[in-house]
Amino acid sequence: MIPLLLIGVALGLIFFGQHRWMLLVVISYWGLVFGPAPVAWSTWVTRKVPHMAETGGGIFVAAIQSSAALGALAGGMIFDSVGSTGVFVLSAVCWLGSSYLAFSKVKTF
Repeated sequence: MIPLLLIGVALGLIFFGQHRWMLLVVISYWGLVFGPAPVAWSTWVTRKVPHMAETGGGIFVAAIQSSAALGALAGGMIFDSVGSTGVFVLSAVCWLGSSYLAFSKVKTF
């Protein structure tokens, strides 16, 4: 659910980025929604592969760092070509794609 909820953050930044108080609400929402993600991931890894939790943690860090680097590259290219709104549209599209993958590929039981 977290990636799906984060689409609201990207869209909120597009529509309310010029309004200081609404921006405060959107950023607060982002913190509430994204804050549990690392804890949820770590908990999921330790339950699914308890004998390899340390390896799973390393993969988690590598995935985050790789995603940050790729996101910075794509975001910079989009920003240079269409501006900040394009970056948030790309963000929403990426969150939509990750929501699809999570719902279609990850078994919760």
